[in-house]
Amino acid sequence: MFLDRNSPFLSAQGQREIEDFSQYPYYSAGWWKDPFRSDGGLTLLADGAALGHSASMKVPPAEGLAVAVLVNGEVPDGFTVELCDLLLRAAGFNAPPASHDIPAAFVPHPAGEDSLWWGSWNGFVKTSTSEIPIRVMLNAGGLSAALGSDSLKHADATVSYGLMESQLSGGLPLSSVAGLPHTIEITLRRSGDLLTGYVSAVAKLGDRPFLMLPFYVSLKRSPGIHSR
Repeated sequence: MFLDRNSPFLSAQGQREIEDFSQYPYYSAGWWKDPFRSDGGLTLLADGAALGHSASMKVPPAEGLAVAVLVNGEVPDGFTVELCDLLLRAAGFNAPPASHDIPAAFVPHPAGEDSLWWGSWNGFVKTSTSEIPIRVMLNAGGLSAALGSDSLKHADATVSYGLMESQLSGGLPLSSVAGLPHTIEITLRRSGDLLTGYVSAVAKLGDRPFLMLPFYVSLKRSPGIHSR
């Protein structure tokens, strides 16, 4: 779908959005831009891992190539990405990185240092049975958040590659998480006065390390309460 511009699977607008990095330098519509490609070309990257498996995919659209690596087993961080690079080189793709210096946009920094996120935000977390109110306050002091009727509580939050991440106090209704005790993590992407992303309920499963249940979250900034 990335390589065939005439494919009916993905609309022309969808293809443009995937390759549009005007808002975030390394993140588009669900894909990353490989930050280590040094020749100015575009390589799209998808990468993920969980307990017992990991997977990566790289697509340089202009070169007409795509590779994917899936591993069922514990491997070091970056293992499947490096295998993707090896396969691309074997296929004749010769755009090796000049260095492995991490771009500044990828280095996490405290959310309070990024005034574009400042403001009072209100919204909801969508579960299978209800919408749970969520409030977020962001300013130079950092992030404070509250789920449901809880009061605002400070939480450490970082911003990198256009995403904000934090662990929040409180929890979701137990009926939404199979009755399991859990902690809450949140990941948000900003688009103007709108924050969207997901809240993850992280629960223990007996002797297993964890179970992560994601729920859609959306917040809107109150008018007149921003830095710029």
